Amino acid sequence: MKNRIRYMGGIICGSSSIDQGTQNLSAFNFIDQVTADIKSTDPIKTTKSLEKITIPFSFQVISLWKRSNVSDFGTEIKGTAIIEEIDPQGKILQTIPVEFLIPVTAIRARHILKVQGMMVSTTGEYCFQFREVDEKGERSEPIAKLCFDVVLNKS
Repeated sequence: MKNRIRYMGGIICGSSSIDQGTQNLSAFNFIDQVTADIKSTDPIKTTKSLEKITIPFSFQVISLWKRSNVSDFGTEIKGTAIIEEIDPQGKILQTIPVEFLIPVTAIRARHILKVQGMMVSTTGEYCFQFREVDEKGERSEPIAKLCFDVVLNKS
């Protein structure tokens, strides 16, 4: 699979800010664990379950992308990727298409996915898995994962 973009890294945080003068990104409240209280009437178990609910939780998935070939500098590149939310059993809960632009004058571009609510199925480690999508629409093998723990307290 030949692609004109390459994933460089990413983080999960509560919020971020971009300085208007320098375009520097500041990230706040890095996330490694989330605890949610759920009612006993919610359709979910704290053990293995095929059910899923959405917990009210706002966060951002920030990713950095780079031109695969620096000789492309001077041309605008449209990038496409897929972010998959994966539960502790390895089930894909949702797939989010991501499109971004690397301007003519830039080598890198960042993408900020703002999420309002997260699907969960059980307590455990949740990951956002990245796949590149080439110009033909073909998806790559997973290229990276950003993970954090979710603890569900049933009341």
